Amino acid sequence: MPYLYESHMGGLYTSEEPLDYDFLYCDECGDSDTELGYFESSEAVWETIKPENLECIDCPDHKSDYSCENKCEKLDPYNIHGYDLSYCMEFLEGLTNGRKAYIYLVCRNEKNGKIYVNFEPSRYKFGEKHGILSMFCFKSELENKIALTLVPYTGTLKEKPKFVHEIKTKRKICKIYECTIEDDESEENAAWPERGGYYGWLDPKEYIPIPGEEFIKDYLNQ
Repeated sequence: MPYLYESHMGGLYTSEEPLDYDFLYCDECGDSDTELGYFESSEAVWETIKPENLECIDCPDHKSDYSCENKCEKLDPYNIHGYDLSYCMEFLEGLTNGRKAYIYLVCRNEKNGKIYVNFEPSRYKFGEKHGILSMFCFKSELENKIALTLVPYTGTLKEKPKFVHEIKTKRKICKIYECTIEDDESEENAAWPERGGYYGWLDPKEYIPIPGEEFIKDYLNQ
């Protein structure tokens, strides 16, 4: 495992060898990056960078105004090096070897049965292929939290994500979750920027999977 560093501009990076102060120091602002240490395992990295409010994500007692956090005994102490769950999973994905697990979220519009897709996944032109919301899953106990984190920002969540299907290959384990969203306000045939792509609602029959995600289409056609 590598040495872990926190940039003074935000974010994490690693190095196989310890970096000297001259490399870490920024001449422009006078600040410097911080070495968090050498880590023997990705589990140790996770314990260092995980968000302190992790238990809030799928907590049935959580309140939208966060007033419940003041007296909550489930919360970990404040973590100055804590990041949100999405960033942690993205970072740990690059540190994890062997077969990896991924969560895919199929969101259906309660109004018309359409699914929520990325019309412009990386390396493809708009509408050429369609991506489904997904995220690397470092630990199995994070599955429900990740599925909830993937819920789009549009409409109202009517039915929380639930596990519906699993596919295993030599390289990865893919677990499909599904949720229902009420969205009467989004414009028909529209797409909007979100999570590095352009997302919107699509008839499942028109879904064109990116390579490696054909199992999503198989699931939709069941």
